[in-house]
Amino acid sequence: MKYFLSLFFLSSIYGSNFWSNTFSSTLIFPKDGCYSYNCCDPYDQYLFGIPTFTSDQEFALLLEQAKIITRLCLRNCIYITDCGIDCLAEYPRIEYLDLCGCRAITYKGFHCLRKLKRLQYLNLCGCIRVNDWALESISSLNKLEYLDLTGCKYITDWGLKHLCNLKKLKHLNLSNCTQITDQGLQYLSSLNLDYINLKGCFRVTSKGVSLFWNVQCEH
Repeated sequence: MKYFLSLFFLSSIYGSNFWSNTFSSTLIFPKDGCYSYNCCDPYDQYLFGIPTFTSDQEFALLLEQAKIITRLCLRNCIYITDCGIDCLAEYPRIEYLDLCGCRAITYKGFHCLRKLKRLQYLNLCGCIRVNDWALESISSLNKLEYLDLTGCKYITDWGLKHLCNLKKLKHLNLSNCTQITDQGLQYLSSLNLDYINLKGCFRVTSKGVSLFWNVQCEH
């Protein structure tokens, strides 16, 4: 049994009726306070049916109802800030965290992720305030296998140096991280990656790409 709490912003697509029609059937509240969902694919399956939040307070109130969370999707929850993310430190069993499009979170909010020692999947795509200090905060997550930093334009070569501590990292997406160069990629060459995406990294040359000759690399 896996526990999966997903907060996905779909109201703009399906309208308010989507939530009223699906909320009761897709969200499970067992007596033990855990959000429960059976999932075959650990990366591609999502549980829909929870409306997006308009404040950190709303998010915190829902979290209080769950004793255990291992999978959490906050994709496009644009009103969640550092204060809301701080609540995640109370849920150290989280293995999967999707913060794609949470553009209000700053590097200060990512400091709490240090306590998520079981984290294997982290999606920060479109988190436009992610910077080198945020990468320093997640550099201690030694079980992390999947990291998406698409569009995090404040990341520099210095930030990539912190990622070399993630020895289990297999999938790394750096597309449109426009400040990184070949020098930063040298820090990553020691990782045993299976995949790296460097599309839109216009400062990366063929020399930097060649560092990943044995890796599936998109550039």
